[in-house]
Amino acid sequence: LGLMYAVVFDFVNVSLDLPSSIAASFLVSMGLYMTGCFHEDGLADSADGLGGGWSKSQILKIMTDSRVGTFGCAALGMFLLIKVQLLGALGASHWQLYDCSGAGPAIIVSQTIARLSAPYLIRTRDYIAEVGPKSPFYVFMVEAKYLVSWGRLVIATSFSLALACVMYGPIVSMALITVVLLVAHLMGNKGDYLLGGVMGDFLGSTICVCEIAALTFISARSGIIATYISICDEFD
Repeated sequence: LGLMYAVVFDFVNVSLDLPSSIAASFLVSMGLYMTGCFHEDGLADSADGLGGGWSKSQILKIMTDSRVGTFGCAALGMFLLIKVQLLGALGASHWQLYDCSGAGPAIIVSQTIARLSAPYLIRTRDYIAEVGPKSPFYVFMVEAKYLVSWGRLVIATSFSLALACVMYGPIVSMALITVVLLVAHLMGNKGDYLLGGVMGDFLGSTICVCEIAALTFISARSGIIATYISICDEFD
């Protein structure tokens, strides 16, 4: 998916000579259509449940409701706005081994490593059996914990790290993986505290949050590295 989105962005941005922000809007719209708003639906439902529920049973009841409330609309709107703005700010794609820049490489990397959060949470947290209209679709996830072994999680992490390394080099790629796993871990702690584990919608929302975290880090990496070097020089 990330590669497909990058091709669409570069086509609109380079071949059609449209601004990066317009290209970003096109690829995000195509992504929503291609995936059926799969993760975005989880983000909206999780925001409604966590924002409007006061107890575990109330949160789960709200999350399994197919309707979208105020918290869900706000979270979904901000997610799409921030994503388009970040991709637009990254600008035209520049493809160079270990030193890529622009939106195209960022799309591929963020789409890949954000999804690393799902097997990490499935492996490390309890999965809550779902009820409601989505339960037939997510019933297999209860057994997924035993399918996602530590070995498979290591393989997924290694693949994500290798891909990021090809695009941005070893230092930035290690930092990206660390950021995504840290965000996933914090989200998992939130799920444990409020829900007693994770569920399908919560995994989808975590992927969305991790994607924004990855894009933010990629966009700000030059400033982060410069600040780090400056701080190190101060202590030399």
